[in-house]
Amino acid sequence: IGADSGGLLIHGYLSLQNKLQVDTTGGSVSGATFALAKGTALFYGTIQDSLGNPLAGVSLYSQDNTNGYEEDVITTGSGKYWAVALGGTSGDPWNVQISSDSNTGFSNYLFSFPLLFQNGGTNIGVGQAVQVDFTAIIATNQISGFLHKSGGQPITNVQVTANTTINGQIYQPGAITDDSGNYSLNVGNGNWSVSVFCSGGNNSLDSALGAGNYQCPNGQNANIVNNNAVVNITVLPPYTGPYHI
Repeated sequence: IGADSGGLLIHGYLSLQNKLQVDTTGGSVSGATFALAKGTALFYGTIQDSLGNPLAGVSLYSQDNTNGYEEDVITTGSGKYWAVALGGTSGDPWNVQISSDSNTGFSNYLFSFPLLFQNGGTNIGVGQAVQVDFTAIIATNQISGFLHKSGGQPITNVQVTANTTINGQIYQPGAITDDSGNYSLNVGNGNWSVSVFCSGGNNSLDSALGAGNYQCPNGQNANIVNNNAVVNITVLPPYTGPYHI
């Protein structure tokens, strides 16, 4: 059970990231209650393309880092947005992200990743308003490849990320390798560094192979100038040779 985010937005309330679970296999259930929190801080900003044109109708959301609360919003005709947050939650940083599943009309765009959120989010105080702007570039090219062990066996369900900076904005698309170890990233023109998520958490090499059972691969460069690129990544076993001091 969950509340409609559009209705909550009007009143400045946040919705729960994890919906209330109710078991009705044994019949009707009464007294199902979930608590809502009213926003006490604010993110705001503008989303525009690389030429400075505003992008209307882009879906994005604010959320905390512990999967507690979120708010879904859409940019106005002038490309502006406002998203509330809970201020004063020290140790539980907040961020704003572009929705990955609600922007089918912007599939040819890649949105910037604000530096403010590079370390998982930012602490925001009660009554504070933080400006976070996004820029979108055309991303009609692809970097694709194959993640595998040195023996050729595919490595599945691991995140591969490309990273570049264009006009001072960071862009960081990511994808999860499929059942055959393949991945594909939508990118724009630029010099990209392609790397694998190695340590900790889901979709990492640690989760796929076990910590200490591999060497984390170095990043590889892919220069995109109206072209596609193939970057295959080999994960080597742990180094067992002689060490020199």
